[in-house]
Amino acid sequence: MIVLRSILGLLFIASAVLKLMSIDEFELFVFKWSQLGWNVSTLISRLLVVWEFFLGAALVLGIRSRLSAKLSVATLVGFTLLLGALVVLGENENCQCFGKYVDLDPKESIVKNILLFIGFAVLLRFSKTNSTRFRVWYWPLLVVSFITVAVVSPPDFLLNNRYDPTGVKMDIDRVALEKAIVYQKTDVAFDTAYSGKQILMFIGHSCSMCKKSAMKMAAIQLREEKSLPVSLFIMGTDTTKYEAFMQETKIDGYPTYFMEGPSFLEYTKQLPTIFLVEDKKVVSSYGYRTFNERSVLDFIE
Repeated sequence: MIVLRSILGLLFIASAVLKLMSIDEFELFVFKWSQLGWNVSTLISRLLVVWEFFLGAALVLGIRSRLSAKLSVATLVGFTLLLGALVVLGENENCQCFGKYVDLDPKESIVKNILLFIGFAVLLRFSKTNSTRFRVWYWPLLVVSFITVAVVSPPDFLLNNRYDPTGVKMDIDRVALEKAIVYQKTDVAFDTAYSGKQILMFIGHSCSMCKKSAMKMAAIQLREEKSLPVSLFIMGTDTTKYEAFMQETKIDGYPTYFMEGPSFLEYTKQLPTIFLVEDKKVVSSYGYRTFNERSVLDFIE
């Protein structure tokens, strides 16, 4: 039973560590498929990592192993119910059970959980009563797990200011911006006379944070009935990566404009940058970490 307990514990640890290593993707997944705000989603995603690591470590170390096994089963039940809901909704992308490093869709992950259920059933059936060894360290292990994750990857709302790209408030010369556009992936020409509210996203195809920003905006749009007034400005004129970028980020549908690097960098030198513009003036600017659905929707409404 020690071998089985260790294997199950190591799987939980691996799941937690891989989620933490790809925490950006995991928190986006939590945000997309919950009704939680962005800051809450970043916190919940890390608490799930803490919980999985705690249970896995307790199983490997043999600290209150029966209680840990029962808590692990309850955790798997919750995860499986959520995965079942995703299957009903038709989701077939990576469910982030092992982060971005193991691509499992919800159906495959449910099969994985069934195998884990069998393993825990065997463990609970044949394992002996909990040893009193190290019992006193059980809950402190949870605290240590929490502190470790908080230090390694603190939630966004604790470090927002560190990731603010510019914070600039400036006028946007829409005529000059329109002249800098060398190619567009839209039938809608850039309106130089428009003075209403707009969201201008300055991104690059090959920028990982830009991809995640696009995914976040797509997730925000998913919650809204009406289309958000977003325009995408892409640095460079290489359009060969466009289709793959849109397929990966799910942000397809917004007017998209390509600009030469020097012209692009006249507006921002950091990728990504999201400008909230009203009456041709930048009201606020954000990076990937700092913009969230509340700031966007409050601006639009």
